[in-house]
Amino acid sequence: MNDPAACRGGVCSCLNLLLARGAELCAAIEIKSSSQIGMEQLSGLRRFQSEHPGVPAFVLAMEKRERELARNILLLDWRAFIENQFMSL
Repeated sequence: MNDPAACRGGVCSCLNLLLARGAELCAAIEIKSSSQIGMEQLSGLRRFQSEHPGVPAFVLAMEKRERELARNILLLDWRAFIENQFMSL
């Protein structure tokens, strides 16, 4: 089981959000105000994934086109993410 407390050592310092259900990590999210996201901006997510394989990772940005930026890192328009993930709660 993934433990959110394990991220307190600094590995997640570049991430904006860690979503968890109890002690299980559900997603790592980086929020960017740009519409042009480069690989150099993904170091925090990539580091997180190396220590927590299997936890989905997302970059939320001002880009309308959904696409995979790197292996298991999905770029989403932040509005679409909010609508799809939280409007049904």
